Amino acid sequence: MPSSPPYLQLCICICVCFCTFVIFFVIYPTRSCVNCFIRAIFDFFRTQSAFYCINFRIDIQAYPVDNQYFNRVDPNNIQHLYFVEWFPIEQFRVLCRHSYRIEHLIVNSIVFKEHGLVFPNFHQVRHFFDRDRDTITVSPDGSTGYASIGAAIAYAQTNGYSVVNILAGTYTENVIISKTAAVTVVGETTSGSSDYSANLVTISNGGGPSAPLTFNTAAGQGVAWKNINFINTNSSSTAGLVYLRGSKNAFYSCAFTSTGSVGFTGSYASGIIANSYLEAADKVISSYASLYIYGSTITATNKNALIVYNKGAAYGLARRIGTASTLYNSTVVLDNCNVIQKTGYSNTNVFLAAANGVGSVVVYRDTTLAGFIAGSGVHVDPTTQDSRNEYIEFGTSGAGGYSNYVSTRAAYVSWVTDVMALSAYKISVFFTTCYPTVALKLFIGSNALHVNNFRVISFLVKSKLERLYELFRLFDEYCK
Repeated sequence: MPSSPPYLQLCICICVCFCTFVIFFVIYPTRSCVNCFIRAIFDFFRTQSAFYCINFRIDIQAYPVDNQYFNRVDPNNIQHLYFVEWFPIEQFRVLCRHSYRIEHLIVNSIVFKEHGLVFPNFHQVRHFFDRDRDTITVSPDGSTGYASIGAAIAYAQTNGYSVVNILAGTYTENVIISKTAAVTVVGETTSGSSDYSANLVTISNGGGPSAPLTFNTAAGQGVAWKNINFINTNSSSTAGLVYLRGSKNAFYSCAFTSTGSVGFTGSYASGIIANSYLEAADKVISSYASLYIYGSTITATNKNALIVYNKGAAYGLARRIGTASTLYNSTVVLDNCNVIQKTGYSNTNVFLAAANGVGSVVVYRDTTLAGFIAGSGVHVDPTTQDSRNEYIEFGTSGAGGYSNYVSTRAAYVSWVTDVMALSAYKISVFFTTCYPTVALKLFIGSNALHVNNFRVISFLVKSKLERLYELFRLFDEYCK
């Protein structure tokens, strides 16, 4: 049987190589928001007989959140940096055998958290052989060594633990975050479900005057919360559910219920709330924070209540006559959310937003609005209608949606039909434009300083691999 022509063999070889490149370097890496993949392309480069080259591809996507909770992936926001590190052939072979473990270790490594490159994420915690993966567990009876969530978090932040697991139960305490290290707090759920309705952990203020959760520091490197209920049972309390400060705050599949008049409050802050439930009597979101709320259910139980009540703040000092500080908005985006009237309640005239000062920006995107929403949409008063405030609806639906109140709402809310008009509010940009002390610098661009930072990361990853090599080598010896 005659062989294929040489040019056909060459074409087939080129096609196979191209498809392999697309699959491993284009399609697969874009499926995750912050990745540092050490791909097994070890055969591509071999220099001296005693060394192999490992390529570090660091993919930074501008989504500072876990892709599990977001459907809108914008590949244009992905930036690639490549670094090369050299390993002795013995180390190379051991690391190659354990590459599937290494990938998980590097993606979730504390190295990245310490350098502020990732928003808190929730890749599955795996106890391999690395100290960074150690966890602390809290139980109601203290049998795990901790009965207080606040004490466990403080210890974890002080001693380099990255995860605090909380066993099922109600914890009556006022959790105060005063340390700065990144940590993830995960509550137990029924059957391993990630939906907030399956939460088995509740933090309650026990009817006291303080919020169940308070951030005392604005310099935190990121605290993430998953599958936890927060309850303020004091109906006369104005402390709210969460007093928020700082950046890189994240709440996934949590439930917030306040019988008092305030939900989220605080100082300068930024954060993400995803797949959660938010309830308060009046001001569900208030104060200076910039929050991106996705896939969540929101309700207010009072008549004339406000879903969002926010204001911006000035930054900088007027150093010369005629100069002024810059106003930074408090921006709240509700994306793919559901604003409902709580079952059994008949309150009406609930407002999508009102301004507590200038710099109030609220965007409702692809969100369902219940019929208890006021016809005007936002509150009508001189402060709210200040030209420095902005209120937008895009793709809203339901009885309280814009399309049912066009003549009444048009004077107070902007109806946007072109998605490009929302470019300033997409999540890849959102966290870069917050108040300067809580904004995130997510883009690499051509800034040499950022590139140098990633070279440091590459070096630190190499150091981690060298430590892992010894552990894996011992493991291999043990398994022989």
